[in-house]
Amino acid sequence: MGRITYNGRIIDYEVVKTRRKTIGIVVAKDGAVTIRIPYGVSKTEVERIVTSKLPWIYEKVCENEKHYAEMTARKSESLKDGGRILFEGTYHTIHIKYAEATSCIIIRYDGEAFHVRTGTLDSDKLRAAFVKWFRNMARVRFQERVDYYLPYTGKTYNTIRIKEQKGCYGSCSSKCNLNFNWKCVLAPPKVLDYIVVHELCHLIQMNHSREFWAEVERILPNYKTYRAWLRENGKFLEI
Repeated sequence: MGRITYNGRIIDYEVVKTRRKTIGIVVAKDGAVTIRIPYGVSKTEVERIVTSKLPWIYEKVCENEKHYAEMTARKSESLKDGGRILFEGTYHTIHIKYAEATSCIIIRYDGEAFHVRTGTLDSDKLRAAFVKWFRNMARVRFQERVDYYLPYTGKTYNTIRIKEQKGCYGSCSSKCNLNFNWKCVLAPPKVLDYIVVHELCHLIQMNHSREFWAEVERILPNYKTYRAWLRENGKFLEI
């Protein structure tokens, strides 16, 4: 753990040793700072890198902390009757019908709004029910889009897994397993398509070389638009 001061603000950071070849700096959604370094990098070198990047770190910490506070406040207000929740790039109204005798939470989506029948108004239980609903929807959506785009690659895959990957929308393993974050169904459908195409192209190129991006562009010519959307709006893919 390291500590440094900038603009009167004390910033703590965690140092994690990895097998990567370069030093990477990650500022989490809640403002936590992690410095990822290769084995063998000295403490002095880490401090030098952190100092050189301090203005950027400070800006990202402040920005992410502000956004995290806003998201926390929004969460506490969203899961109630009349609240709004994100799905496929649009906020939809939640209509809750409380029925004390109901033993489970039933969620129905009519294309415009969510209708919830529940015997509890506990926000944690409502959130868990929505997460389950979105995970099931993600499984359906990703299967549909993988089936659609896979022929463009001429490859095959092993399995599709739906996860909640922190800071990651998807991944493709060396065993050709496709992993996708359920939160991607909160994004517009074309953005979800980009995530699918991105991971499918790793079946062709297991890297981010020029050849890899050429494959992405061949299949999805406007991919840069959707990639930019993720960079700008990915932080809002929360419930």
